[in-house]
Amino acid sequence: MQSSLAILSGSLVLSAACRPFATSEWKKRIYSDSIAWTGANLALRVVLAPFDAKIAELASNLLFAGDAQKGFTLLHEMGHWMAAKLLVKKEPSIALNHFTGSTSYYADELSPLGQILGQRAAVCTIALAGPLFEFLATGALFTAGLSLQPNHSFLGNAILWSSGMNLVKCTVYPLSSVYSENLSNDYVFLRQLIS
Repeated sequence: MQSSLAILSGSLVLSAACRPFATSEWKKRIYSDSIAWTGANLALRVVLAPFDAKIAELASNLLFAGDAQKGFTLLHEMGHWMAAKLLVKKEPSIALNHFTGSTSYYADELSPLGQILGQRAAVCTIALAGPLFEFLATGALFTAGLSLQPNHSFLGNAILWSSGMNLVKCTVYPLSSVYSENLSNDYVFLRQLIS
């Protein structure tokens, strides 16, 4: 029961952090999503625990990792937002859904730093900042999970699984986007660098 309360608490904290940037549709159900993810997590643990406690914990951690993606999406978009804030004159904005997000900015008017870099380099820097910030923050979380695991195994494992899965996503996603016909705007810079 304590682990379910910890998962619900973590999910609600992530939801509260994401809510200011949530799209109007997601904002209506952001907290009920957290409760639904936690309910599914608890049900999975109850069903699987009699068979194998390790499998139940693994399934629970995987489900928490799915719910934690909203936090990683926020980190990713904050990277774009911070770079845009430094490189363009107009205020950038963030819009989030559970698994996706976007940062809007206008590269027509560059800040003094953006002018030094030039428009193409500024746009490439903004595009790179999202995945880079997410990757660095996820690496820090993974390290925290490793240090927590010996004394707080449930929390350490949950952080390890969610950050570990996100590190894989951070590594694979840009590579898959380079060769995609529908190139994500985040990775236009990779195609520009290659060509």
